[in-house]
Amino acid sequence: MTAPTERRVEGVSTRRSRHMDSRDETIWNRIPVTTVARTLVDLAAVLAVDDLARAFHEAGVRHRTTPSDVEVVLVRVPNGRGAAKLRGVLRGNIPVTLSVLEARFLARLREAGLALPETNRPAGGRR
Repeated sequence: MTAPTERRVEGVSTRRSRHMDSRDETIWNRIPVTTVARTLVDLAAVLAVDDLARAFHEAGVRHRTTPSDVEVVLVRVPNGRGAAKLRGVLRGNIPVTLSVLEARFLARLREAGLALPETNRPAGGRR
């Protein structure tokens, strides 16, 4: 949860943001929350790159979040912790895997000394 002031909620990890743009806020079931794109930007600070890629993939599948949606938030939060990592995931510059099968396949290619394919590259707003 990201909040404009210090919050302590048992069982919930909170984070304070001094400058929250109103475009990064929304209401879900009458509860103020950050948008999916802003949540991904915040998660980039604490998730490993593969977990971040999976979160982005799920956001696309469940909420139709696109790379351009997240890029718009990154323009407002250009130096946020994890922003560079998230940009790498969005632009396909960081090779990521979205499944165990894909990770195992890439490991086999590495073991065999073969060239690695580009994985999960953005294409037409999708991966």
